[in-house]
Amino acid sequence: MNSLKIFLYSLVCVPAFSCNRKVMKANLPVDTNSDSKHAAPIDALATKETKALYKNLLQLSSNHTLFGHQHATEYGHGWSGDVDRSDVKSVTGSHPAVIGIDVSGFTGRPAIEVEKAYRITHNSHHII
Repeated sequence: MNSLKIFLYSLVCVPAFSCNRKVMKANLPVDTNSDSKHAAPIDALATKETKALYKNLLQLSSNHTLFGHQHATEYGHGWSGDVDRSDVKSVTGSHPAVIGIDVSGFTGRPAIEVEKAYRITHNSHHII
């Protein structure tokens, strides 16, 4: 039970204490072809969808703290495979901004589980 308290405390407190408006902005690449200076993807061949995602995440980050979490919706503390669930959502009320999943089978999980995790996450309109 003590480890659960520590885990939940860290999920809530670490993001809360890391939210500081006076934090210096990252030195991101600047799109010099634009009338206004703004960060741009490094990949010159990025698709229009990737550029739109990058722009939206950048705009959101000016007023919100965004973070990613590996396997957030696949399993958590005391559960596995539940629909629309994550430990992050249990504590904060919403899923992480970006959810990482293993699509290469690197973790040794069966291919059918990897495909299922991808399908569920993708169909839920999460950023993978």
